[in-house]
Amino acid sequence: MKTLSVDTETGMTVFEIFYPAGYMTTWHIHPCAHGIYVLEGILRTHEGLYEPGSYVWFPEGNLAEHGATEVMPVRIVFMTNKLFDIEYRDNPMRYHLNKKNIS
Repeated sequence: MKTLSVDTETGMTVFEIFYPAGYMTTWHIHPCAHGIYVLEGILRTHEGLYEPGSYVWFPEGNLAEHGATEVMPVRIVFMTNKLFDIEYRDNPMRYHLNKKNIS
């Protein structure tokens, strides 16, 4: 995951993410809304498949899973409307970015 931009006031962040073929971010919730723009490959989500040039929006608190198809990697731009956080449904592990560790 490569950070492309961060608004230190709002926490709004833009990442570039590469998922290898077969990788899925398992069921999770973000307390931030987020959009995904597909650059290369096919994005697989719980709602379907998305080709390059597609944009998918996930509302705050939406239960979701997304990643690459079994046969093709995917490269995406991932945008949040505020500070990024993730809670995995099957795992108490959390990933959290805050203003102290944003560079």
